[in-house]
Amino acid sequence: MNKTYESRGVQTERLLSAREVFRVPIWLGIGSVFGLVSALVGDGVRDGVSWAAILMPVAAVWWAWRQGGSERRRVILACALVSISDDADIASAASSLDCGL
Repeated sequence: MNKTYESRGVQTERLLSAREVFRVPIWLGIGSVFGLVSALVGDGVRDGVSWAAILMPVAAVWWAWRQGGSERRRVILACALVSISDDADIASAASSLDCGL
């Protein structure tokens, strides 16, 4: 009998430890700090290294966004539109979504 755990639409077969959950965010933070320090203390090649290191979190978010399902993306975008729009047509079209608003 396989027990699955679900949280925020992501299913896993086992609970993840704190180390597994925070491993990538911690490495992205370390890389960002390295990039910021590199930008402050050097020129030339260090500027390129700093740009690459500072853009790592942006690339990670882009990659994660691309990996998500298209239905999930549509729901997120629709909920964002509902939250910023006063248009009744948008609100009625998105009324079936679970936006948590």
